[in-house]
Amino acid sequence: MQAFYNRLMSLLSSWQILYVLTAALSVGIFYARSLVSITTGTLLAIGLLSLVDAERRHALSRRKEIIYVMGVFVVYALSVLLSQDQSKWLSQLNIGLPYLGIPLGLTAFVVDRRRLVHLLSIFIAATTVSACIITGDYLLHWQEYNDLYKFGQTIPTPILHVRYSYFVALACCLAVGLWYDHRPSAQWQRRTLGAVALFLFVFLHVLAVRTGLFACYAGLFMIMLVAAMRQGNWRLAAGMGVLILGVFAAGYWMLPSLRNKIDYMRHDLKVLVQQGALPQYSDNTRVISYQHGLTLFLRHPVLGAGIGDVTNDIAEIYERDTPQFPAERRYLPESDYLYWLATFGLVGTVVILGLLLYPLGLYWRRSYLLIGLYAVTLASSFGVTTLQLQLGKTAFLVLLCIILQYCRSQVIGQPVVTPVRPVGDDLVQ
Repeated sequence: MQAFYNRLMSLLSSWQILYVLTAALSVGIFYARSLVSITTGTLLAIGLLSLVDAERRHALSRRKEIIYVMGVFVVYALSVLLSQDQSKWLSQLNIGLPYLGIPLGLTAFVVDRRRLVHLLSIFIAATTVSACIITGDYLLHWQEYNDLYKFGQTIPTPILHVRYSYFVALACCLAVGLWYDHRPSAQWQRRTLGAVALFLFVFLHVLAVRTGLFACYAGLFMIMLVAAMRQGNWRLAAGMGVLILGVFAAGYWMLPSLRNKIDYMRHDLKVLVQQGALPQYSDNTRVISYQHGLTLFLRHPVLGAGIGDVTNDIAEIYERDTPQFPAERRYLPESDYLYWLATFGLVGTVVILGLLLYPLGLYWRRSYLLIGLYAVTLASSFGVTTLQLQLGKTAFLVLLCIILQYCRSQVIGQPVVTPVRPVGDDLVQ
């Protein structure tokens, strides 16, 4: 029986399986959402199977960074104590399952330097191909799509444009992080990474989604800041910062989509100030969701409303304060931070942030990739619920745990978890 278990775990934790799961996630994010759910479910199953072995359980108990991330699921589970609507609490608890399943499952895999580069390249390549398809469509419908921005709309994207821009920003900063962390020796590899990062950076300005732009600038800024700290080259960092800001200014004058988007944003906010909140304006809707989330937080500042009751409580606030908003425009707070404050209160929000940031505090000196991943994700969370909804949360956790597996292998200088030799040549030398 033990031999069968060892063979099964050896197959399930092989590098081929991890490549397939990463590819499924990278494509599924944009074109097949079911693949994202399958990836999460598969990792959860692998993780639970790995716990059968006592040695693996003991190895997991030493992985504080993984246990801390999994602790976010515990916060979701404990919110039952504050929730009166148990059925909604259960459905919301399912949303939190990736915090448990993804870190647990990925501890079964060994990630060396070569695997890390390959895995992240899969995600970067899938995002770049998607961006190329959209760019081609944009060039074929130049005038039509530019006119959309005058009315608060955007270029058609495979998923909601705000979510899509996060993944583009993430791929851009991961490409830069790969260049800094591993500095490929082959000239064609360096040029490819540089070209991909530049293309995605320019594409974000064409797409002109503020959340993605803000997240990308935050990621690049933090990477350059840490690089300047490590190398002591502040002049280069300052020069790059000025260059990036210059690109944004040039983009405003040269790209009609970006210019029209900014002009519409000004009009949208002007309407909000002069006429009050109107549901047909996107920024009005977003600001009102922030306002109602803050109202609910102030009602339950310490422990929040509870994950099972937050939906009903927000709906009640909409009905009382902004009844002119139709049901399809009544959103939960469109910010991870405000959502956490309203749901879990100040205590729960501090705990969640502490749990999520622990791996960064542990390994930030070792990985520009980790810095870029966190900076992009935490910056995007100001404007959207990146870590609350399925796509952003799953991608963040998979990429985070892949990078953590590599960082851990570098610390101990040997394979990360398994006493069973994986199929293939993926043991860390």
